[in-house]
Amino acid sequence: MDVTVEFHSPLTIDEAGGRKQLAARCEAAVRAGLASALSGSKVEPKPVQDEALIEALNEAETEEAA
Repeated sequence: MDVTVEFHSPLTIDEAGGRKQLAARCEAAVRAGLASALSGSKVEPKPVQDEALIEALNEAETEEAA
């Protein structure tokens, strides 16, 4: 069995612009790493502003607060 472990560059909340944006950027980095590992080529993560993910995080936070 082959295993690929990829360490991504650290990213702070301040650099991302907020914790929800940090979550979206981390998800994009992990997705790009998975695509890279599966395809055998290096894929650089693209900055993403995933509005659907940010909205889902907002909804989850609202439900937890209730």
